[in-house]
Amino acid sequence: MKSKIIHKTLRFMAKMVLARRKPMVVAITGSVGKTTTKEAVNKVLGSSFRVRSSAKNYNNEIGVPLAILGCQVNYRSSKIFQVLGVLFYWLKALLFDRQYPEILVLEMGADKPGDIKYFCDFVPITVGVLTDIGISHLENFKTKQILATEKGYLLRSVIEKGMAIYNWDNKIVQGIGKKLSVNTIGYGLNNGAEMRATDIVSKIEVSQKNQKIEGVNFKLNYQGKVLPVRLKCCAGKGIVYSALAALAVGRYFDLNLIKMIESLKNFKPCSGRMTLLKGINNSVVIDDSYNSAPASLELALDLVKETKAFRKILVLGDMLELGEDEIKSHGAVGKKVAQLKPDYFVIVGERMKEAAQVYSENLKKPENLMVFKDSAEAKELVRDLIQPGDLVLVKGSRGIEMDEIVDAIKA
Repeated sequence: MKSKIIHKTLRFMAKMVLARRKPMVVAITGSVGKTTTKEAVNKVLGSSFRVRSSAKNYNNEIGVPLAILGCQVNYRSSKIFQVLGVLFYWLKALLFDRQYPEILVLEMGADKPGDIKYFCDFVPITVGVLTDIGISHLENFKTKQILATEKGYLLRSVIEKGMAIYNWDNKIVQGIGKKLSVNTIGYGLNNGAEMRATDIVSKIEVSQKNQKIEGVNFKLNYQGKVLPVRLKCCAGKGIVYSALAALAVGRYFDLNLIKMIESLKNFKPCSGRMTLLKGINNSVVIDDSYNSAPASLELALDLVKETKAFRKILVLGDMLELGEDEIKSHGAVGKKVAQLKPDYFVIVGERMKEAAQVYSENLKKPENLMVFKDSAEAKELVRDLIQPGDLVLVKGSRGIEMDEIVDAIKA
């Protein structure tokens, strides 16, 4: 009951600010890539407009209204100071803030049925972005189709003169996008995508003496134009999808493509999301420890496969909230890793033991498999493993705290 009162109060406050300030809203949802896409959109729009994006992963019933108010709550402070802080930012946004954002870039999560509808009922969406539909959070949805209906509600809520932007490569998302009556842009790597990337190259080479990290290059194909794009501080195909979505958003606001591409050159994803770090002993760490789902893990493993390194070490933690697909999904990881044949495969958590089992069956009890119950137990051994020239991927869901391992092995 108490949480419902808080939600209703924050919703009322946010609704008043939206009615008073009338910002344009770019809303982003999807199973993977929401936060990185949000930050890329913020980067593209920030040079031409007053823009605010959701802080961190403020994407729930509390976070979205707080983002609209421009307030970040310090949860270590007392309740009374938290309440006073929210009231201060509400009154400021409502009455005094002459520099209130022209555009809000809001991440919207869906942990249970009805979440997206809840946001769309009080937030008018100018541009909607749907990044992907996977099996993240499927624990709270009976089927992937129910999850798709929930996520797709965001695109169906876009205002009449707005735009819906969606991942063309995901068949379920593509099906949602094709049925919309508003203007749309489908983005992706496959033929048919209006905003398309080709010739993707992730330039990472790790030897015992040198580490060469040049990020991601690709060619943007849009309306008959082919333009080179370089993301110096990023890695993997996942970031390409986020960049394409951001460029598509920019086109709605009539921004110049070349200027947008330039603005993304030095874009850095948030910590823990395919971030490239220098590791101990002249190694390179791919820090993807923020979260894990089958689709994002596959992209991370593809990057490891494409990268040249003296040795390759995979440190993978449990994927959470997969519902009935939990065992099957972790088993599929074991099969894919067996095909990759890393020098070491370190697993963390009870669920990932299914991956270890399948991995062992495919490689006949490999000696390079190490199993740990949690990240605290694993981090010292991983640290001792690393030698010059190693490429280390660390990935797992937030609840497994894989960031502890990253902290132990980064330079």
